[in-house]
Amino acid sequence: MCNLKYTIVFLFSYCLLSCNNEKVKKENIYLSENLSIIRPINSLENMIDIEPLLDTVRYVKLELTDKSIIGYIQKVAIFEDKIYVLDTQASSLFVFDINGKYLFKISQKGLGPHDYIQLDFFDIDIDKREIVLTDLMGYWTMRYDLDGNFIKRKKIPFFIEGIVPGSNGGFITYQNFRDNKQNIKQEYNLFYIDALMVPHKAYFPYNSLELNPPPTPRSGPFYYYNNNFHFFSIYGNEIYDITEDSLILKYMFDFGNKTFDKNMLNSPEDLRLYLEKGEYYSVKSVQETDELLCFSVSSSNMPILFIGYYSKKTKNVMYSSLYLIGKEGQILGMPVSSYGLWLINELPIDNLISWREDIDKNNILIKNSFLERQKKVANSLTLDDNPVLMFYKLKKF
Repeated sequence: MCNLKYTIVFLFSYCLLSCNNEKVKKENIYLSENLSIIRPINSLENMIDIEPLLDTVRYVKLELTDKSIIGYIQKVAIFEDKIYVLDTQASSLFVFDINGKYLFKISQKGLGPHDYIQLDFFDIDIDKREIVLTDLMGYWTMRYDLDGNFIKRKKIPFFIEGIVPGSNGGFITYQNFRDNKQNIKQEYNLFYIDALMVPHKAYFPYNSLELNPPPTPRSGPFYYYNNNFHFFSIYGNEIYDITEDSLILKYMFDFGNKTFDKNMLNSPEDLRLYLEKGEYYSVKSVQETDELLCFSVSSSNMPILFIGYYSKKTKNVMYSSLYLIGKEGQILGMPVSSYGLWLINELPIDNLISWREDIDKNNILIKNSFLERQKKVANSLTLDDNPVLMFYKLKKF
């Protein structure tokens, strides 16, 4: 009976989609009045000691209990002083207070009417004040209140590789050139869909039979900043501000001869060869604060991750494949989230403990105040503990 019910819902959504596809409006893209062009400069030998640029650092231990054992952090978001952690290994969403104390989790894996098969994405719908989880195995979006109580779920009626909450209970979806020809008469890479899961705005048309694209960034192609979701394209190295009425081009990356050539999108045969060679840079992740844009990029033919910090005030760019916190410090990777002026990094437990053991074994004297606090945190850890989050702000550069 349940399977029949889900089939009817899916077919109903498909009929709505097919009937309304003719009404989908292809929207124009607008340029921001403050469009920023970012020009990072590569150097494989470039190593940056970021310690002189650190303004403030705060370490938050995520409390370990019988109910809060974290396996793999896929995404972190902070809303109203609560830390939300998506663990795709456990298919659970853990919620902590701003100091890391465990509050509750959403863990409803199963085949029931309130369940999901796996978790792929999550976000907070700020307008409706709801938690939104996405299951791409069952193709469900699920809504919960901010205390973790189930509200409802809806079927996603076509293939996607990314999704975030939109206005009025709707969503913005990213298809990454998936084959949707049986569901959608004209395929688009970005859809605004309403609360009934029907597209009403579309961007970036494509023909799925002509493309074999690289995978979507694991954390998805969206990030949240300044009360809006943003979309970054792995084809064109651009970042767009998603508003209710339009898509606004906000940042462009200029990698010289490594910049993705969008003209290739008009030539299927040339595009196949171009994608296979991978001689261009793709944006892999983005975080933004009022002062900084932090981004990571790489190319398929050179699997080295470069991380950049762009100062919105000075327009300066700091760009490297390796950041250290002082000579005795650990490598600082790409932030997993942002919160106000803070950037947030995950510090895996095994890395912290190995670092602590190396410091002790070699009798290294730490003169860095930030690392002194990190050492105190590391001294309190065992391999069974949850990861530590590092909140940090940078000085102007």
